[in-house]
Amino acid sequence: MRISINQQPIETTLENEKNVGEVAQQITAWAGPHQQYIYAIEIDGTRYSPHQDNVWSSIDIHKVRDLNFETFSPLELESCLKQLADISVMMQSGQGAAAMQYIVNLSVLLTRFLHILPQLNTTVQQELQPHIAQLNSTLNELVEGFEAKDSVLIADIVEYEIVPRIEKILEALKPE
Repeated sequence: MRISINQQPIETTLENEKNVGEVAQQITAWAGPHQQYIYAIEIDGTRYSPHQDNVWSSIDIHKVRDLNFETFSPLELESCLKQLADISVMMQSGQGAAAMQYIVNLSVLLTRFLHILPQLNTTVQQELQPHIAQLNSTLNELVEGFEAKDSVLIADIVEYEIVPRIEKILEALKPE
């Protein structure tokens, strides 16, 4: 059986694990201290959310050929924010396509982030709740900017509203 993280094979030996759920527990125990969170599990080409554990956790590990864990780190969002810092300048200097790609990357990372929220402890979830609500409202404004095809509005919302809100979320996620 091939076990991988983010499509990168890992060297591991199964000891007493009998099902995918037990392997996932081991991967989660490894990932947590590295600020990595599982946002998807792929079993023989079928993709599952970690929250669908009632479907995948009891699958006999000996019947699985390929097991991949897709992980997300808040550090990925941090890196994306650095790219977004000058989005207004990019939009105004003819680099609109590159700027839009940064926004697409942001949306992918935010989707992954939302998938890992239930894995965070309750205190952190409660602390994040108002920031996520504000971010959601701001994302609705961003959609309106896209619908109006207003690149200046899009850039301003990303640079002056979305980036600071995500920075607050990342601050709440940092280990103490």
